Amino acid sequence: MPISPLHRWIDAKLKNSILRALLRFVIVKKKKYIWEGSSSSAAETGNASSRIRFLTHGLKVIACIGETLEQREAGSTVAVVAEQTKAIAEKTSNWADVVLAYEPVWAIGTGKVATPAQAHEVHSELRKWLQANVSPDVVASTRIIYGGFF
Repeated sequence: MPISPLHRWIDAKLKNSILRALLRFVIVKKKKYIWEGSSSSAAETGNASSRIRFLTHGLKVIACIGETLEQREAGSTVAVVAEQTKAIAEKTSNWADVVLAYEPVWAIGTGKVATPAQAHEVHSELRKWLQANVSPDVVASTRIIYGGFF
């Protein structure tokens, strides 16, 4: 027997209520190739949308951003994480519910981690980007962490 739209709606509302009762944060990671390309790419826009969808259900999001090894070696780390942050910023109105987690793709499952200097550089550049493109209040209140410890 097919499930009616009403049953789907009730099921979704129940799941959202349970999630809100059990969870405070949702970690949303990117896949290796999701972030490649410009911020206008369908994959990137869709990934940012899925991250922000959690916010509409009252959950806080830890949004993982980062570059591939090729992008790091090409010197485009800052541009890549800025594009990713821009895609999130375009869909976010309440930055109090967002934590940015710098998690370079090249460090996922490889045994490599960013050095403290590399992580600090990216965090500093993200704060500069937020200052220039969002607001000083967001810079002061947004938590930026290194996601490689997850």
